[in-house]
Amino acid sequence: MWTSNIDYSTVRYAQEFLHPTFSNGAMSVSETYVALANGFLDPAALSPIRIFEHSKQLYCIDTRRLRIAKELQRQNKVSVLQRFPFQYIKSYDQYFNFVYERLPAME
Repeated sequence: MWTSNIDYSTVRYAQEFLHPTFSNGAMSVSETYVALANGFLDPAALSPIRIFEHSKQLYCIDTRRLRIAKELQRQNKVSVLQRFPFQYIKSYDQYFNFVYERLPAME
């Protein structure tokens, strides 16, 4: 699924911190943004950005990809965002700990 209809400015981070590099260590968040924005990296090469809804709010557990998506949207890079892989999580049972323990502590 692709993300053309998502307003990323309304999506909240599901984690308190954003690590500056991806887990594979190949590129930083900033480098990935620049590569995407300038057409050097195909958005489809990224893992899907996972978003779920709780209490009428959208949350994303992929903080680095969300940060990139928010900046792409802010810079009006619509063609890139339209190819950004996306997964809407219908049930947040697997995120029970986040929803019922971490989220209340963050608010």
